[in-house]
Amino acid sequence: MAELGLGDRYGAKATRVRRGDQDLLAHDDLLLRLDDRIRVVMPRERTAEVTAFLGDTEARVSEVSAVSMGLGLAAGFLIGIPKLTVGSTVLSLGTAAGPLVMAMVLGRLRRTGPLVWVLPTRANLTLRQIGLLLFLACVGLTSGYAFRREAFSLFGLKLLAVLFAGALLSYALMVLVARLLGQSRPRTMGLLAGYVGNPAITAYANSRVSDGRVNTGYATLFALAIIIKIICIQLIVGL
Repeated sequence: MAELGLGDRYGAKATRVRRGDQDLLAHDDLLLRLDDRIRVVMPRERTAEVTAFLGDTEARVSEVSAVSMGLGLAAGFLIGIPKLTVGSTVLSLGTAAGPLVMAMVLGRLRRTGPLVWVLPTRANLTLRQIGLLLFLACVGLTSGYAFRREAFSLFGLKLLAVLFAGALLSYALMVLVARLLGQSRPRTMGLLAGYVGNPAITAYANSRVSDGRVNTGYATLFALAIIIKIICIQLIVGL
């Protein structure tokens, strides 16, 4: 925020920053993000200058950069190609984990020269909602018949009991560790959703608690859990 130099340039003062549903104090060390809204107190005659400097258009900040997205996906596919052979097992990130790892790297950089790697908040929320609906639809279409056939058989009931016990134990342990580390309840909900790796749980948690820490906790574990699961699947197949 200090790098904007609003006081020196226009005699203006930023008081608040609106980020999604949150109101933040506009202190000098605050790092601004794409489509943040800055509330500014300024001399009336300098309004046009401040508006031109900061920008005041919803359309521009809501656009998704096709160049940035295309380059990010291409780079993710490329790092997913190399393979590591361990005995008879071949390990690779593939087309699933490759873009995920690259997205984590680019999300950390946020911007490289004129290329902005982060998605606008509105586009992010829209894609997240569409992705969740498609995910749930695909799960239902692909597993519905198998679930009906196996769920009420003897094997299915045994498997259900084992999965229920394992899930209950591991989830309880996850929540206990989060509590011991002093994590808040919203962040613990996000961590549990990320540990499970199911965005539907995150959507339910967000419907119950309006707190950004839910998504933060989810993002913390989800990406790491996905990568570990992909590697473990390849090890199981190889061994």
